[in-house]
Amino acid sequence: MKAINPKLIMKVIAINILGLISLLLMIEGCSYLILKQLERIERADNKPMKEDTSEKEQVPATWNFIFDPAVGTVHKKIDYLTSPNSKDSTSNNDLFTYKSYGQKLPNLSIIVLGGSTSDALGTQFSGINGTWPDHFSKMLSKIIRRKVSIINAATGGNTSSQELIRLITLMQYYTPNYVISMNGINEYYFENIAELRDNRNTYAPRMLADALNRPHIVIPYKNKMICSHICLPSSILNYHMQINKLLRKYKKSRQRKEVDIAKFNNNKSKIKTDNILSEEKVNQINRAANIWENNILYMNAISNARGSEYFVFLQPTWGLDMTRKNVLNLTSEKEIEGSIKLLRNNYLERINLLYKIMREKCEKINYCIDLSQNDQLTKNYNFYSDPRHLNSAGNKKLSSEILKSFREITNKDG
Repeated sequence: MKAINPKLIMKVIAINILGLISLLLMIEGCSYLILKQLERIERADNKPMKEDTSEKEQVPATWNFIFDPAVGTVHKKIDYLTSPNSKDSTSNNDLFTYKSYGQKLPNLSIIVLGGSTSDALGTQFSGINGTWPDHFSKMLSKIIRRKVSIINAATGGNTSSQELIRLITLMQYYTPNYVISMNGINEYYFENIAELRDNRNTYAPRMLADALNRPHIVIPYKNKMICSHICLPSSILNYHMQINKLLRKYKKSRQRKEVDIAKFNNNKSKIKTDNILSEEKVNQINRAANIWENNILYMNAISNARGSEYFVFLQPTWGLDMTRKNVLNLTSEKEIEGSIKLLRNNYLERINLLYKIMREKCEKINYCIDLSQNDQLTKNYNFYSDPRHLNSAGNKKLSSEILKSFREITNKDG
C-alpha cells in the first residue's frame, strides 16, 4: 500500500482553502459592484426629489451600544464625545446627557426616560437637536421664563423595564422636579422577542438575553468583548458582507412588489383583517401591556418617594388606528416604502392591539397622558423619518402636545 504523503495532503488543503477564499472575494467584489450600480440607478431615479433631502442625511449617526452592568445597555462613550447632540451636555458619563435651556433661576429639572424616540443621540432620525426633549425644553423655558435642565437617560431599544432600572440608578445622582416617560411602542418587544416572553427575563437587558441564547456568546463591554470561546476583533464581527447587503436589498424589493400585488388585489376582493392574530399572540400582547402598566406604577411610586412628580406619555407611532386596507390605499412613494414594515408579520395588527389595551389602562391612571390618538402624529408620514421614528418636524409637533398637557397638569404658565 502506497504511503500517504502528508505534504501532498497539506498542499491540497491549502489549494482548496485559497480557492474558497478567492471565490468568496469574487462574490464580494461582484456584489459590491452590483450594489454601486443599483445605488447610481436609484440616485438617478430620485434626482427630481433631491430638494426633499432631510436633515438626518447630513448628520453623522453615533448609534453604537454596549453592555452596562448597571442599566443593561448604553451608548459607547465615543458616541457621547462625538455626537453634535451632546455638545452642550455637561454630563461626563455614558448614562445620560445633561442640557440646560434658559438662565433665570430657580432651575426646573426633568429626567426623561424612553427609547429611541427620546434618545439624545438620535441624529439619524431628527438631525441636530431635533429630538422632542430638545424642542420641549426650549418651549418650556421660554414660557415659564426659567432655566430648564433636561437629564436625558433615554436609550434606543429601552422598554419600560429598562426605564425603571435607569430611574432607580439616576435617582442616586439627582432628585428632579419631574420625571417624564415617553413609551409604548417598545413594549412590543415583550411579545416579539422569544427571550423576553419568559417572565424571568422581564428586567433582563435585551442584548444580554439575546446573547446568552446563542451558541457563541459575544457581548460588547467598554473596550472589551465578553465571549464564550474565541473573541474576534470588532472590525470582523461588525463587518457586513456585500452579498448580505445585496440580498437584503433584493428582499426589500421583493417585499415592495408584494405590497404592490396586495394593493392590486385589494381592488378586486375584500381583504380579511379579522382574527389574524392567534390566541397565543393575543395573550403575549396582553402580558406586554400588563408589564408596561406595572412598570409605570413602580416608576410613579419611586418618583413620589423621592419628591418628584411622574408623568408617562403614551407615544404615538405611525400606523395606529389604521387597517390593512387603509395601508394598502396609501399613494405616496414614501408611505408605500414605510408600509412594508407595517404589513410584515402582522406588525400593524399587533401594535394596534397592544395600544388598544394600553390606552384602556392609561385612561384609568391620572398621570398617564395618551398622545397615541393624535391623527397628525400617527397618520401623517411627513412627520416621520421611518415607520418608528419621528423627524425633527414630528418631534416639534409632539413637543407642543406634551407641553400643552404638561401645563394643564402642572399649571406651569410662568
